[in-house]
Amino acid sequence: MALSLYLVLPLMGALIGWGTNLLAIRSLFRPVEPYRIPLTPWAVQGLVPKRKQELAASVAFLVERELVNWGDLLQKIDNSSFEKQILTNVEGFAREWLAGRLPRLLPRVLNEALQGYFTGAIVEAFRDKLPETMDRLARTAEEEVNIRSLVEEKIGGMTLDGLEELVFTVARQELKQIEYLGAIIGLLVGTAQAAIVYLWNLP
Repeated sequence: MALSLYLVLPLMGALIGWGTNLLAIRSLFRPVEPYRIPLTPWAVQGLVPKRKQELAASVAFLVERELVNWGDLLQKIDNSSFEKQILTNVEGFAREWLAGRLPRLLPRVLNEALQGYFTGAIVEAFRDKLPETMDRLARTAEEEVNIRSLVEEKIGGMTLDGLEELVFTVARQELKQIEYLGAIIGLLVGTAQAAIVYLWNLP
């Protein structure tokens, strides 16, 4: 009987520790709707369902301040490569546009020469104005596209099931470790209790 007691105490401690941490993790998302405890004035609700919009606003603020902002995005853009791609597209559009508007009665050599001349002129005009245009577009994007509002809207618009799945997909291993840590701590506490009981009962 005494031996069983010394075994049960650590096992019960481990079970209680594991169950407590599991309940704490699940209570982040459950219950979705407020649940009133019978015969009491208190109601319980998962942290995320209860504070979803506040959490969305806080995450959006941190993303904009610490992770991503327009200054960082613009610094990551390779302007030379970007400009080259734009000019290549402009050249293609100009050739296609001119090919359908130059008189077909012109000799082929003259037609190609005119296409080349006008295409080059259009590309050079774009090249001269491109830096100024890109700066203007960047300022416009920064003024009109609010990263903070965008992130807040995306998180706020997610379903609770989708948000829960996202969290558990990203942090499943860490959450499991928290559960196991609760079991280990409970086992140690139960073992300490068993040791105290044993020493107390020594003659």
